[in-house]
Amino acid sequence: LRQPQKATTHIESYMGFYSLFLASLHFPDSHLDNMANIKFEEVLPLLCNPSTGEFKEEALPHRIQNIAGLAGILAAKYRAHGNIADIELAAKLADAVIATQSADGAYRNNKTHYTCVIYNAKSIMEVMEEEKKLIITDPIWAERYNRHAQSIEKAIDELQRNLDNIETEGMVTFEDGMISCSYTQLALFALYRS
Repeated sequence: LRQPQKATTHIESYMGFYSLFLASLHFPDSHLDNMANIKFEEVLPLLCNPSTGEFKEEALPHRIQNIAGLAGILAAKYRAHGNIADIELAAKLADAVIATQSADGAYRNNKTHYTCVIYNAKSIMEVMEEEKKLIITDPIWAERYNRHAQSIEKAIDELQRNLDNIETEGMVTFEDGMISCSYTQLALFALYRS
């Protein structure tokens, strides 16, 4: 909260909401939680339409890591506060990301491989974790969970097939961030499967 999050074209300027909502979950403080929620409600409509999940043009919807990251943030917010609207919006955003999946399983920004740009698959897995808990209360969550799970399985299979031979944004080189994002997502998927 001392470093206010901002709505910009890059998730790095609002990624701190992850920390805010994880802190809310593990160290609840009604005053700080309320401040975090107020700030989030100020930023959210600048990024997307909270009803439809449609990302605003000025928030660069082609940067799918923005959309996926916001879905992960909303999953953390839901986990901390239990507002069903948060996980419903997260599911819509996850759908927007899986719509970018190519036949080989990669999430793409146009033709560029983006599964490993700021953990797109990880963010969807975080949404799935919350969806799975809701399956017993409403069958629509089973449909959402299964759709996201099928997409994630294809994305993870593609990462496993290609290992460090992934061409992503920036220079097409052996880029350490891309590799760490790939292997972190492979490991998280393995934990979900165990």
